[in-house]
Order: sequence, then C-alpha cells, then structure tokens
Amino acid sequence: MTPEDGVNAVTELFDAIFGEDYECLRNVECILEEYINKKKKLLFTIGENEKNEVLDLQKTVETCHILEEDITTIANNLKNVFSLYDNHKHVFSSLLTSLTELSKEFNHERNKYLYLLWLKEVDDLSEETLSCIEKKNFMQAINSHKKLFIISSTLQNSSCNNLKTYSYKKCELLYTELKAHLSSALEVVLKSISYPFATGVRSPHFNKKDGTEDHLKSLVASIAQLNSLSSLKYGNLLNELLVKPIKKRFKYHFYGNRHTNNLDKPEWYYTQVLNWIHDHASFLDFIQSILTENKSSCIIKKEFCLSLIKLCEVKLQSVLSGCYDNDLRLAHLIDETILFEKEVQVCIPNYSQHDGCLKVLLTEENLLLWIGLEKRFGLGFISDVLRSDNEKSWQSRLNSLLSDYNNSIIYFVPKCVEDFMTLITVMSDRHRTFKEPVAEAKFFSLLINLLDAFINQLKSLCFQPSSPQYFSIMNGVIYMQQVLQEWSTDLYFIQMHAYECGNNAQNTDKTVFEDHLVSLESFSKNLVQSLVEHIKHSLQSDVKKYQAEKWHSLPLPKDILMPSISPSACNVFLFVKNYLHSLEQKLCTEIFERVWKQSAKMLDEMIFYNVVLESHFNGGGAAQLQYDINKLYTLFSNYSKRPETYFKLLKDSCVLLNILPGTAILLKQNFKQADELKTGEEKESLVRTSLTDIGICNLSFSCAHQLLNSRIDWPRVL
Repeated sequence: MTPEDGVNAVTELFDAIFGEDYECLRNVECILEEYINKKKKLLFTIGENEKNEVLDLQKTVETCHILEEDITTIANNLKNVFSLYDNHKHVFSSLLTSLTELSKEFNHERNKYLYLLWLKEVDDLSEETLSCIEKKNFMQAINSHKKLFIISSTLQNSSCNNLKTYSYKKCELLYTELKAHLSSALEVVLKSISYPFATGVRSPHFNKKDGTEDHLKSLVASIAQLNSLSSLKYGNLLNELLVKPIKKRFKYHFYGNRHTNNLDKPEWYYTQVLNWIHDHASFLDFIQSILTENKSSCIIKKEFCLSLIKLCEVKLQSVLSGCYDNDLRLAHLIDETILFEKEVQVCIPNYSQHDGCLKVLLTEENLLLWIGLEKRFGLGFISDVLRSDNEKSWQSRLNSLLSDYNNSIIYFVPKCVEDFMTLITVMSDRHRTFKEPVAEAKFFSLLINLLDAFINQLKSLCFQPSSPQYFSIMNGVIYMQQVLQEWSTDLYFIQMHAYECGNNAQNTDKTVFEDHLVSLESFSKNLVQSLVEHIKHSLQSDVKKYQAEKWHSLPLPKDILMPSISPSACNVFLFVKNYLHSLEQKLCTEIFERVWKQSAKMLDEMIFYNVVLESHFNGGGAAQLQYDINKLYTLFSNYSKRPETYFKLLKDSCVLLNILPGTAILLKQNFKQADELKTGEEKESLVRTSLTDIGICNLSFSCAHQLLNSRIDWPRVL
C-alpha cells in the first residue's frame, strides 16, 4: 500500500466515524487508544504463529531424516534379496530344463499309448465285425460296426489325420461288406418268394418249413439298423435293394431294341410302374410293420414309389427329344404323363409334383413346346369345326332326343360350340392340377386367346338369317355366355385372373371373363336384330297390302253378322305365326324370348307407322283395326300372358280411334288450344293429361293429333 493509499484510508475511516458532527472529535484520543490496542494484539498473534511454524518445521526435518535412514536400509535389504534370487535361479534352471524334457517325453509316450489303444479298438471292432459277418450273425456285426462308426465319428475332431483316415476307411470297408452280404442274403430270400411279383399277385408265399418269413424279418431288421447309420450318405439301403430287381426289368423292357420300347406307347411303362406299385403294396405294408417294430423312421412304401417314379422321370427325359417333331406323339406323351401323375397322387400320401414326372414337362424349354402344341391344336380345331361346309358341326348332338328335353339349352347347342367349350374345359382341368403359378398363368393366357379366336371367327361367319347355321350360332352364343358366367365364379379362374392382373388396379375391378361376356352379349343382340330385320323385310309386301285396305269405307260392326280378320292381315299374321313357331323349335328359350319380344316391337312400329298413320278411318275401319289387333294379341298370347303390353302404339291407336265422338271433339278442342301455345312443353302438358284420362300413354302429341284427324266421320272443330 502506498502512503497516499494510507492517507486515503484514514480519511475514509474518519469520515465514516465522525461524519459532519464536530462534537465527536473530542473522542479522538479514545479511538486512537483503541486502535493501538488492536495493533498490539495483532503483533502478539503474529509472533506466536511464527514460533509454532518454526517448531513444526523442525519436527518435519527430523521425520525426513528418519525416513531417509529407513529407505536406505530397505534398499540394502532389497539388494540382498536380488542377490539371493540370482543365486537360486542359477541353481534351479538346470533342474527345470531336465523336468521339461521329461514332461515332453512323458506326453509323447502317453499319446502314443492312447493312439495305440484307439488303433487296437478299431482293429478289434473290425475283426469282430468281420467275424460276425462270416458267421452270418448280421445283427451282432451291425452292433460292432455301430461302435466303430461312433469311434470314427469321435476321431474326426482329432488332429491325427492318419488315424481318422484309417478308422473312416475301416467303416467304409465294413459297410461295403455288410451291404454285400445282406444284399446277397436278401436277394436269395426275395427270389424264394418270387419277388418282384407277377401282375395280379399281391402277397408273397412264405415256406414255413424253411423259415423264410423269419429270415426275411431278420434281414429287414438288420438292414434297417445298418441303414440308420448311413442313410444320410448312402440313402435307404432297403429301398435300394427292393427296387434293384424292378429297375433291371424296367431297363430290360423299356430300353434298347425291345418292342416294348416304343415312343408311341408311353402308357406301357407308366402302366407297368403303376402295376408294380399296386402289386407290391401289401408286401410293402408287411415290410413297414417290421421297420416299425425296429423303431425305424423310414416310410418304405413312399420311398419305393418315388424310386419307381424316378425311373419314369428318367425315361421321359430320354424320349422327349424324339417327340418334338411329331405333334400327335408329343400330345399323347403329355396326356399319358398327366394321367400317370393323377394315379400316383392316389398311391402316395403327401405327394408333391416336385417328386414326379410333370416337372420335366414344366421346364422352360418343354413348357414352350407344350404351349405351342396346345395353341396349334386349339386353332386347328377352331378352323375345322367352324367351316361353313361342315354341316354336322352346326347340328346339336341331342336333336334326336325326345321333345321333353327341348326346353334345355343343351338341346339346341351346336356340336362345334359344345366341342369347343369341352376343349376349353379339358384344357383348364388339365392345367389346374399344376402347382407352378408361372406355368398355370401361361396356359390361362392361352385359354383366353383361344376364346378370343373362337368368338372372332364366329363373328366373321356370314350366314343368312334364315339358315340353320345362323340359328345354331345364336344358340351357341347364349350357351357360351352361360358357361362363362359359371366359370367367372370358379376359384381357379379367379386366382388366375388375380395373378395375371398383378398390381394393375384397373383390371382388378373386372371379372375373369367380363370382356368376353360383353362381346358375346353385343354379338347376340346384333344377331337378334338382324333376324328381326329379316322378318321385317319379309313382311313389307304384305304390310303394304294391309295398308291398302279401304279403312275409310268399311261397314260398321252392327252391319256385319260375323266379324273376321282383314284378308290382307291374314298373310301378315300367318307368316308371323308360322315363323315364330319355327323359331321356337330352333332356338333355345332365352334367345327365342328376345326374338319374339323384338319382333312384337317391330310389328307394333311397322303397322303403326306404315298402316295406321298412313290411312283414314271411318267407324267401321277403326273397329276392324281393333279386331285385327286383338287377333294379333291372341297370336302372341302363346308367349305372354299380357301380349298387349308389347304393342303399345297399336293399343293406344285402337283406343284413340274408337273413342266416342263427344270425347273426340273434346280432345280436338284441347289439341286446338295446344296449337295456340308457343312452347312444345306446354302443348305436351296440356294434351298429355287428356290422353292419359282415356288410357293413352305412349302416343306423341303429333301422332295423336294425326290419328284424331284420320277419323273422317268425326265432326271438325273450328
């Protein structure tokens, strides 16, 4: 602190104590004395602290001297210990070296001893197994071999490569010996019971005196025990031995220059394999009971069947290339393979197509050939059955049956359409057995293409509406619609459609055959319309004669004793009656109903526009028209309980032409008032109410007005 700082501090102290009160300055001496006492106390305290620090420092120095002496002593002792350690190390190093060498020698001798023990165990078990084989004690031999198998498996984790190889080869050699002796013994027993069995023989004949059955059971049990050790590597030995003689027969008959090796007769080897499976079923059940007693997990019947199917699979692969250039041969081979697969599925539980022959046909190369074959056959079939000169194709198979059946559409379906739908059904039945979605989808696409081709070719045929082929097409189209509607709910087709659509949301809203049904419906409507146009064209000359009747000068009903149909109407009605009756015999109910309804509509419009609107009537003419139309209703009463509902224009015309004169005058007045209105809607509204009151609902304003004016015997309204 500088002198100036000291002066400032004293000044601040005095200001704090005295402030501006000068009277307090008298106490300065007291304050000075107080601060002098405080100074003395501080000096005394500082002196005492310095004395204590000096004493503590002296004690610390003394302690350090003592510790230094102790450290020196410890260091000297440590040097002595290291010296003693070096002396002992030198003494015992030679001893440790000799002990290490002895330990290595001991371990070597011990490993050598254990090696020899393992080797002796392997040799002893091998000799024991061979001895049992020579004595034909197969079960004991298998037990010894099993022990050797366990030892060999244990040694596989060892680093003794020679011992591992030696034990493994011993196991292999003994297995071969056991297999050879058991195979030989089993072959002798199987020959004694005439195995493989001849066709029709389904159970073996055992010689009880020779103990053949017991011997067979013993051999099967032994083979089952041996197979349990080697099945993962060698397969099922028992199945191999059972199939071996059958395999020889199969190769003898169906390979080489034998007459049974015929490319045109695949059913021969398929049938033979199925016969072997059926003929040996009971014997295999007998073998299975022995295996079950010996706690074997083998299902011998399934393995036996799969082995025989494998023979057919290999045979199929070998003959396919010889069928590529012959469609009939290839088609026959495919059909027989599919039939064989269906038969096999019955014989083998949990059978998979991956185990069978069909997988050979579903490989990419063979699948393309198959699809090409189906396509060529389908298109060729369509071209053949739809030939215009093939009259039999357009006839129904059931046309010779009793008429009791003719209400069913089956009675009217032409042979060509029925055969084609049968072809599609057979194709779908054949392909729906596949378990390969890609193959199923390809065949489904082919089926759709064939449907398109058939429908398009039907549409392209040019037959006259009066020809039998034309009626056959009409019936066939209805039949196809019904069949496709049924197929649209079939789960198989729904799944195929979903698979084909995939993620395409636009197609998922459609049903399977929706496009085909729409196309057929449009085609059916066109056929009906063309037929009705043909009827209309045939009636034109007779309708003209009917229009030429003197409707304005006919006698009143009261002047006629017996009313009758107009002579010119007879020809029209007779033609319609005969033609509809003929169509009823040629068309199914559904399509005929469309025809007569549209024919009724056509007649209604034709007579209305060509006769009614073009003529003038008196009271007798109007009554005659009413009488004629009533007879027309009678003609159609065979097809409907209310035929007048299909002749709306003629019905309203007859009502309007035969109203009372007073009513006619009122109507004419309403029409006159309507003519004075500006808008058509107002005219229609005014007249429509009046017409509805008298039961007329279908005539337009202009037609009703024209009809009212066509009655020449009604008074005019000015």
